[in-house]
Amino acid sequence: MAERTSPLKLWNPLEGRGKAQSRPKGQDHGIARYNRRNTTKSTGIERELRSEGSTPMVATPSGDIIPNSTVQALGTSEAPWADIVVDAATVDGDSVIGTDIQIYTGGANTWTKPTNATHVTVMLIGAGGGGGSGRRGAPLSERFGGGGGGGGAASIWTFPASILGATETVTIGAGGTGGAAVTVDSTNGNAGVAGGTTSFGNYLKASGGAGGAGGTNAAAAGGAGATTGNMGAGGAGGDGSNGTGVAGNAPGALSMGAGGGGGAGGADILDVESAGGAGANGSSVHNSTLTGGTGGTASGGAGGTGTNALANESIGGPGGGGGGGQNSGVGGTGGTPTRYGGGGGGGGASNNGQNSGAGGSGAPGIAIVITH
Repeated sequence: MAERTSPLKLWNPLEGRGKAQSRPKGQDHGIARYNRRNTTKSTGIERELRSEGSTPMVATPSGDIIPNSTVQALGTSEAPWADIVVDAATVDGDSVIGTDIQIYTGGANTWTKPTNATHVTVMLIGAGGGGGSGRRGAPLSERFGGGGGGGGAASIWTFPASILGATETVTIGAGGTGGAAVTVDSTNGNAGVAGGTTSFGNYLKASGGAGGAGGTNAAAAGGAGATTGNMGAGGAGGDGSNGTGVAGNAPGALSMGAGGGGGAGGADILDVESAGGAGANGSSVHNSTLTGGTGGTASGGAGGTGTNALANESIGGPGGGGGGGQNSGVGGTGGTPTRYGGGGGGGGASNNGQNSGAGGSGAPGIAIVITH
């Protein structure tokens, strides 16, 4: 899927009488700030923001309005750093592009560099790992729920367009599949699959979280959070337990990575069944809290999916909650987050004669490519 806008951003430091300076032919028409001194002394041709009524326009030095251009002044005299947006146009014979935004949410894709591109910003989130399923075991024995999957990492970088190819492959990491429910008596749970790496050509990547371990009669480790990403690692999944599952781990305080899934609940040698652990919150950089999925209740409650990021947001989402353990029926299924990079919750343990809970799958990654 792709989205496009076409503004070229300039900045107005002169309290409503904005001045934008062109560069010599063949040079970059990018984002810049200017003050009173350098607008009058710098090279290139100066342009003035002129206004007729309430509709501002960009004029050339001769006073002609630039063809096919639309200018919108978003500030007032009380806002001297007003934002001025200019659509794609031809200026002094040079074709000037606006801002091209391409959004990719799955599979292998081909990005094509726009004509006259100057800089390209790439934002990536790796996929979350799947949660492990719970153990199916005999009554009056230790039965651990599955571990939660790890969250995906995040990366952002801006490249000179000149170093990139005419096309680049954009690969979106797939969310790791949760471990399948156990259907055979006295059998350990199945591990979740690791989340895939999201990448832009050979230039940038954000790795995916590890899958959670299947439940045994002794342990069930949560999957490690992804660590390859210059904007932060993902959180680790919580451990599965023979009691209450361990909550997933959130990404670091300034990380844009995703949260880990909650570990699942199990049952102990006294046949006490327990709830699953909550999934971790998503990135705290988000303006609103991306709350992790709730843990499933004891007696086989399913884990929640949490409050996911909005569609097409390049930020790590929450982890799914772990399923609840079940002493007389089917173990709770781990929660499956949907956006972006969160780890799946672990599946709850069960008694022989009843299937254990399946692990929740991790959320897929996302890539956003912005060209100026």
